[in-house]
Amino acid sequence: MRIGDPLKMDHWYFGALDATQARRMVIWATEFNLDGQRVPATLLADFLKKLDAARLDALAFRMNDLPRLDGRARQHLVESFQGDDEDFVTDHSSDLQSFPRLAGIAPDGEISIEAFARAMLLIEIAIILDDEGAMVIFSYSIDPEHSDNVMDVCFNEKGEHTETVRNVT
Repeated sequence: MRIGDPLKMDHWYFGALDATQARRMVIWATEFNLDGQRVPATLLADFLKKLDAARLDALAFRMNDLPRLDGRARQHLVESFQGDDEDFVTDHSSDLQSFPRLAGIAPDGEISIEAFARAMLLIEIAIILDDEGAMVIFSYSIDPEHSDNVMDVCFNEKGEHTETVRNVT
């Protein structure tokens, strides 16, 4: 439902939204409880860009399906760890002194790629609405207090996987 200004909207899921304040900004924020873990989520939009109700609707449906999307994201982590990002697992599991959370999970450093992906913590969900479309990014860390390495798994507004990227925060 529109308020009148194409940069503002009262959306059925996200509520009152306003894209008139900054270059790229948070226009909505919440926390989800996913498997007993509180996960912050933010919706970011470009400054002075028309809000697209259809894209927002598609993103809202993704938010209503977080457990399934998280499961799919973790499967994409496994695939990434079996390919280009294989060293992500070995870099962490070979230095347990630096990553106490992982040491508690795999004290001997032996952990399967699948178990490592399951053990990663979902630390943030970013929902981005821009000129190219919309995407949902799930950010994972094995030990957020001690590791600056994050794996981002990206989906488009239809829930299709677009990429898995290793980042340093």
